[in-house]
Amino acid sequence: MLFFAARRGFLVLDRAWRMSLAKFLLTGIILAASFWLIARLSGSAFASMHFHDGLTLVLLAVGGTIVHALAISSCWPQLACLARARLGKQVLAPRVQRTSAHLLILRDWRAKHAA
Repeated sequence: MLFFAARRGFLVLDRAWRMSLAKFLLTGIILAASFWLIARLSGSAFASMHFHDGLTLVLLAVGGTIVHALAISSCWPQLACLARARLGKQVLAPRVQRTSAHLLILRDWRAKHAA
C-alpha cells in the first residue's frame, strides 16, 4: 500500500515521516525488551507460587503499560503535553507540524469538494 501511495503522490517519504517511523521502531524495541525482561525475571521469582502465571500476566500488563507510556512520552513530547492537559493541568501542547503528505492530501480533498 505504501508503494502505491508513494507512486500516486499521496505519500511523500520526507524526513518527518522517516523520523516518525524510527520512533515507532524504537518504541517497539523498548516494549519488546521490557516484556522479555519482565517475563524472564517473574518466571524465576514466582515459580514456587500457585498462581505464578496469573501474577506474571498482571506484571506484564502493568509493566508494559508503564514502559509504553514512558517510551511514548519520551519520543513524542507533544503527546505528553496533551495528556497532561487532559488530566486537568493547563499545559498548552506545542503545535504539531504537518508533513508535506498531509498538505497534499488536504489540498486534493479541498479541490474535490470545492467543485
